[in-house]
Amino acid sequence: MHVIVRFLDFLRDFIIGDAWEIAAGLAITLVALGLISHLWRGSEVLGFVLAGVVVGLTWWSLQRAASH
Repeated sequence: MHVIVRFLDFLRDFIIGDAWEIAAGLAITLVALGLISHLWRGSEVLGFVLAGVVVGLTWWSLQRAASH
């Protein structure tokens, strides 16, 4: 059990790390895009939306870190 807890702790630190805002924004975006994809079958543009969100969240996080 201790090994599982340590692995899950590592996984949390690896995915979230210091920028929890990016992880939360990406999780919310993935859920929203999943729902949109489920509702509209012809959603070819969602990959570009996801890429834009990732770039935007990264830029926002870097700007925020640079200002501190």
